[in-house]
Amino acid sequence: MAKTKLEDVFIPEVWEAYFIERTAELTMFANSGIISADPTFSARAAAGGKTVEMPFWTDISGTRQIIGDSADFATKKITSSKDTARIHNDGDAWSTTLLADLLAGSRGMDAITDLVAEYWARQDEQMLISTIKGVLNEFDSIAGDPNLLKLASESIAATDSDSVLTGFTFIDAKQKLGDQKDRLVAIAVHSETHADLMKQQLIEFVPQAEGRPDLERFQGLAVIKDDDLPKRDGTTDGDVYTSVLFGNGAIARGFAALTTPVDGGFGTEGVERSRVPLAHDSVMINRRRHILHPRGVAWVEEPDGLASEDAVDDGGPTNEQLEDAAHWTKKYESKNIRIVGVVHNVASQIPAAS
Repeated sequence: MAKTKLEDVFIPEVWEAYFIERTAELTMFANSGIISADPTFSARAAAGGKTVEMPFWTDISGTRQIIGDSADFATKKITSSKDTARIHNDGDAWSTTLLADLLAGSRGMDAITDLVAEYWARQDEQMLISTIKGVLNEFDSIAGDPNLLKLASESIAATDSDSVLTGFTFIDAKQKLGDQKDRLVAIAVHSETHADLMKQQLIEFVPQAEGRPDLERFQGLAVIKDDDLPKRDGTTDGDVYTSVLFGNGAIARGFAALTTPVDGGFGTEGVERSRVPLAHDSVMINRRRHILHPRGVAWVEEPDGLASEDAVDDGGPTNEQLEDAAHWTKKYESKNIRIVGVVHNVASQIPAAS
């Protein structure tokens, strides 16, 4: 007698692909063009090891030579360097009980399945913000770094329009990428900065198809709001914010397909289902092996002077470790790193004229 079994309706590798695709759809950063899914990075994530090294040739420079009959050309050399990305290994697990399902009148595991993609989208945005914080902290450690524009005043009394993110000061921020500035596609701002730009009437709303919210634009760039972006008290008073400009594909993304069947269980390394019959529990485990890397800023696994208790676990860094400038070092030429931080005040802090 034929009957429908769990394996007939649950295909782990299909679910894993769905989770990955749906997570990207829900991530504001991915939708803005900042994050680019790169098959090369997926292939590298599928390989062994904790980090991936990506060698590249540095640009050649100098001045042209004039042909003459009294001297040979002087030969020049080309040098190489390497970018390094960290492979993250993470996951989570959820369980439901039969009694909870009966009391709720619906299956908790169905709800978990519907919510997993949104959960990972939030986790990825937190990871990305922590990565950006670490990168900006690295920029801040370099005197006069071209990828960081500091406008902010540390005191309200000294705050003026030049310390605020406006259409005018944005030009200076954009110019940080020089002739690559047209590659900028998005800006991430704290919600209080967003409100300030709204008051300045600098946010433009672009209609989308029916049923979809309007797109927001600032100076032609997609606007991303995230309150996890840096905000701190000024050294004297007031608040100091950091907004971030991004170029297209500033962040490389790759996923390893964890489709190997698990030993002694049901499902794959990526998505596993199990049952604890005597406890009436159903369990789902979701695991990931992936890369989320700012192009041109290399990950440093073991910075000089790192205390043993601060060492990165083999599975990958925590968000707090991602925020540590010591774990990042610039490798590309500054204007080829598609990230620019802007440290600024908001217009509401400007003292009223007496």
